[in-house]
Amino acid sequence: MYCFFGEQPIPTVVPVSPFDAAADSQTLRAAMKGFGTNEEEIINILTTRSNAQRQQIKSKYETEFGRDLIDDLKSELGGKFEDVIIGLMTPLVEYLCQHLHDAMAGMGTDEDTLTEILCTKSNEEMHAIVKAYENKYGRPLAEQMCSETSGHYRRLLTLIVTGVRDAAGTVDPGRAKEAAAELYAAGEAKLGTDEEVFNRIMAHSSFDQLSLVFEEYKELSGQTIEQAIKHEMDDELHDAMMALVECVQSPAAYFANRLYKAMDGMGTDDTTLIRIVVSRSEIDLGSIKDEFERIYNRTLSSAITPIPTVVPVSPFDAAADSQTLRAAMKGFGTNEEEIINILTTRSNAQRQQIKSKYETEFGRDLIDDLKSELGGKFEDVIIGLMTPLVEYLCQHLHDAMAGMGTDEDTLTEILCTKSNEEMHAIVKAYENKYGRPLAEQMCSETSGHYRRLLTLIVTGVRDAAGTVDPGRAKEAAAELYAAGEAKLGTDEEVFNRIMAHSSFDQLSLVFEEYKELSGQTIEQAIKHEMDDELHDAMMALVECVQSPAAYFANRLYKAMDGMGTDDTTLIRIVVSRSEIDLGSIKDEFERIYNRTLSSAITSETSGDYKRALIALLGGV
Repeated sequence: MYCFFGEQPIPTVVPVSPFDAAADSQTLRAAMKGFGTNEEEIINILTTRSNAQRQQIKSKYETEFGRDLIDDLKSELGGKFEDVIIGLMTPLVEYLCQHLHDAMAGMGTDEDTLTEILCTKSNEEMHAIVKAYENKYGRPLAEQMCSETSGHYRRLLTLIVTGVRDAAGTVDPGRAKEAAAELYAAGEAKLGTDEEVFNRIMAHSSFDQLSLVFEEYKELSGQTIEQAIKHEMDDELHDAMMALVECVQSPAAYFANRLYKAMDGMGTDDTTLIRIVVSRSEIDLGSIKDEFERIYNRTLSSAITPIPTVVPVSPFDAAADSQTLRAAMKGFGTNEEEIINILTTRSNAQRQQIKSKYETEFGRDLIDDLKSELGGKFEDVIIGLMTPLVEYLCQHLHDAMAGMGTDEDTLTEILCTKSNEEMHAIVKAYENKYGRPLAEQMCSETSGHYRRLLTLIVTGVRDAAGTVDPGRAKEAAAELYAAGEAKLGTDEEVFNRIMAHSSFDQLSLVFEEYKELSGQTIEQAIKHEMDDELHDAMMALVECVQSPAAYFANRLYKAMDGMGTDDTTLIRIVVSRSEIDLGSIKDEFERIYNRTLSSAITSETSGDYKRALIALLGGV
């Protein structure tokens, strides 16, 4: 049920038809049976069925196989992916009850979650939540909430939870005028604020009625209700009142704003992100997507998912491409435009097929021909595109340690941004290519605690992607605090161990716990406790945990800032991230620096070199 005043909401998940719970349960069982898990099949089924259909699948799964589907999913999945899938499998009201309970569990209270859930529900929805909460936890929601909140904020939530709001659709224009006058008298027209009047009207009136009240308030006072709330209230009560106002005006805009805040700044509030996407998918997630793009000028999908700028082309014909490339380099002159058009719009895997077909067709090595025809930075871009990604990164690691001095910035950028799985591939490829272990060469070119950190990373001690342990996160945060701010000097070994061993998802939890414990961000601690290469490597790890796209956007900015351009870094990032998240990096660059990445590159480069980079960005 959609309880708010406004346009018809757009869901993103609707009941599939035709629907066969037995067939779906069999597909899910096959996806989890035996060696490995077919996550794609799990996603394909559970994200395209309504919650009611998922409950039928769960029931059929137990009947068919004598197993609990949720238990099987939990045993096969992990991390945030598991949170999404188990959320989808949980009846909506029960799911919201879990989040309310978690918001009040342990030390402290997550008022933002209480506000989001309680202040956005109709009376009918609230009754269902109150009943389900007591059934699940054996304690009235109002009672637990009263023990975890205080003051006028507690009073407002208590009124909402006890179900005093008028039924959806209840409106009385005359009463709206009276309520607006009461609000004015309780706030702007007097010294101080009578919060009880605001609480009573905001908790009792239907959302449709509140819409009329807010119109009358503006007519009476000349100010919006938001302006009045801003002047009259603060802290949790202010936030709750604003949530009510925003949901009356546009629930989709309210939730779009919540999603933006969950992903803005340092780190992502994954719990909020997952809760909103899961819980609103059958209500108005389509509307929320539209509002997100309208307000923030970017798609919600781009904010959530890394966006590449190069994807496999379809249809693809390696023979035709190899012939076009041969023609572009045969005879007098070179057709650089044809080379750019083909190689910047094919995936790396497709370029390898073209290379193979070129040798078969013409008995020539494509890379040798490209090198003989091209030159300068343009050649560097094209040869980079023709090199398998892992081998390409190995070349840059090797170059960073060759000759006099070491390019620590490149070592940090490549090594501190990789998962354990990616690191294993690089380590193996490096030794195959150069006949020397990467760790051995790196140890001879670096020193101190920086060397120790990179050695831990390179030797592959990091936990697998998605590995999380909230209890261990608290312990790790306490260890970091004890190793830095809480003592004279710094125990860098503790920082190294935790930063190199923990998965990126786990580090996100550690950083949240650190701020909760110390009152400072982990960045502030690193700034105070470390310097030089170790500081830069630690900050790279933190930034990549929080937002890889923002990290690489910052690296690109520094590569083009000041006198001259660091072309090697510019080319490496554009080439190596083009099939991963270069679209997201573009968005972050524009958000942070208020100019497009294309315009920055255009001002720093020229000729075919510029045209190739811009093509990899997807054009101007």
